[in-house]
Amino acid sequence: MSRNPDDLIQFKVRCREDLRSRLETAANQHDTSINAEIVARLERSFELEKQLGGESGIALFRSLAHAMSVVEYQIGDWRVDRAAFFAAEHAIKRAMAAMRPLPAPDIMRAYAPLDTELKKAEARLDALDAIASHRFFEGDPGQPALRGLLVRLAGGRPLLDGNLTESQTDNLISEKGLEGDDADILREYHQAKRAVADIKDRIDAILEREVIAGRAAAAAVDQYLEQWLNPPGTEQA
Repeated sequence: MSRNPDDLIQFKVRCREDLRSRLETAANQHDTSINAEIVARLERSFELEKQLGGESGIALFRSLAHAMSVVEYQIGDWRVDRAAFFAAEHAIKRAMAAMRPLPAPDIMRAYAPLDTELKKAEARLDALDAIASHRFFEGDPGQPALRGLLVRLAGGRPLLDGNLTESQTDNLISEKGLEGDDADILREYHQAKRAVADIKDRIDAILEREVIAGRAAAAAVDQYLEQWLNPPGTEQA
C-alpha cells in the first residue's frame, strides 16, 4: 500500500543526550515542540542541500567557510577590516580555483599535450633567464670586468625585456655591440620567450570557446546580482 506524501508517519530516532538537550533548547526558543523542531530542521536541511547544489555544492561552501575562518583567525573580521576583506576575497578565489572543473573532453585532448609542452618551455626559459641575468648584470667572471660594466650600462635588464622577434633581437645585438657567447645567449633567451608566448597563444585559442561561454554566463549573473543587490526603489540620492 503506497503512502500519501502528506500522511503523518511516526518513527523512533535514537540520539545522544546532548543533541536531545540542544533540540529541546531550540524548541523552547521557537515556542514549539521538540517533534516540530526536529521536523523543521530536517526539512530545512533538505531544502538547503538543494539550494547549494547537492553534495558537491556543500563541499564547495564548506571550503569557502574554512577559507573565511582562516582569514578571520590570521588577520581579522572581514566585515569591518578592509585588509581582512581583501584577504577573504583572495581566499575565496583560491578555494574556487581548487574546485574548478576540467574542460570538456575534446578540449582536454587538445590542451593536455600543450600544457606539457608549456611546462618544458617555461623551464627552459627560466634556466636561460638565470644565465642571461647573471651574465648581463654581474658580468662573466672569465671576461674583463669592464666588459660586464659596459653591458650593464648599455642595457641591463632591457636586454631581456619585451617580446622581440628574431629580427628585433638581431637589431638589439647589433645596437649593443654584443658578440660571441653574449649574442648567442641573448638569441636563445628571446627565442625561448617567443616559444612560451606561442604555446600560450595556442592554448588560449583552444580555450577560447569556454572563455566566451564563461563571459556570457558571468554577464548574465551580473544582471541578476545587480537586481538582487540594488532592487528598484533603493537608489541613493
